[in-house]
Amino acid sequence: MITIKSVSLPLADTAIALTCTILVLLAITVSMFLSLIIIRIVVRRREVRTDKVKESLRPLIYELLTSDISPEEVAAEIAVRVSRKEYPELEQVMLENARVLKGGELEILITSFDRLGFVDEDIENLQKGRMLKKAEAAFHLGTMHAHRAVPFLAEALQNRSLEVVFSCLNSLSKIGSPGAVKAVVDYLSTNPDIGTIRVAEVILERKQSFGPYLLAWLNDNEEDPPRLTLIINLIGAMKYEQAVPVLLRYLTHPDPEVRASTAEALGSIGDFSACGKLEETVDDEEPGVRARAAEALGKIQCDGAVGKLKGGLSDTYLEVKMNCAVALTQLGEEGRAALEDALSVTEEIDRGVAAEALQKDRIGKEYK
Repeated sequence: MITIKSVSLPLADTAIALTCTILVLLAITVSMFLSLIIIRIVVRRREVRTDKVKESLRPLIYELLTSDISPEEVAAEIAVRVSRKEYPELEQVMLENARVLKGGELEILITSFDRLGFVDEDIENLQKGRMLKKAEAAFHLGTMHAHRAVPFLAEALQNRSLEVVFSCLNSLSKIGSPGAVKAVVDYLSTNPDIGTIRVAEVILERKQSFGPYLLAWLNDNEEDPPRLTLIINLIGAMKYEQAVPVLLRYLTHPDPEVRASTAEALGSIGDFSACGKLEETVDDEEPGVRARAAEALGKIQCDGAVGKLKGGLSDTYLEVKMNCAVALTQLGEEGRAALEDALSVTEEIDRGVAAEALQKDRIGKEYK
């Protein structure tokens, strides 16, 4: 019988191998640490240089923007006094100023930014750059209200990166031209996901720019129900009072979702002139529309609607009953008296709805 003996390295050789491995790992660690230090030094030097250049450019930009010369002359003067290698810092300084300036000075800055070639550069980056470069370019174009970039920003909304899409939508909302507004609304109406709510919130901050365009679309009788619903929802969220006379027409629109959104928008705006039409809408054939109209009557506090809302407590749909009951609690003593009367009706479910609304109203008052 043949016995096979195990072969092992001598103890000394094993120790040498382990020592070499540790030294190699230590060398790699030290090399990485030194590399990080070098990179940090280089980056810091670059930051210091950038800050120094920007500090030297800020007085120049201020001087030119406050001087009595045309935008074309400002751009020409910058081109003469600033070297090409300082253009990255120049762009940053101009963007800084664009975020705080208004009126004529901002217009001069915007025109100069374009004439110096920055808009073309950003459009190219938006089309051909990587994801972060695209998003950054879109941000620049919006900050500088680059109207001629609108078609390119609209096209970039098809990008698969949500960061790029949000940046483009934000920039289009800043530009606020008819074409920019249309691009935003078209995108939001065809992409009703939770992410677009973030953009809608941005749009609401630009009420003065978007309001007139959205109102114009309502006046032009927009036919696409999803787009129309979005426009009405935005107007309601903006509380755009000028739109109330036009919105009232849409309470009789053929699409029930449009009618429901209109009632909700009118409630958000809170204009008393809508009370009469909203009372009529409580009789709508669609329960969702009736429910929204009842809710709106309560929000606006339409005192004359007590009778209509009391009748709604007997509606065949629970949501309508509940919204009528809650609305009555918002109409003062007369509304609460109507709910107290409803406690004596024969239908148990109607009594339950009235009782629940009164109980919630009492709890709410105690909490306050």
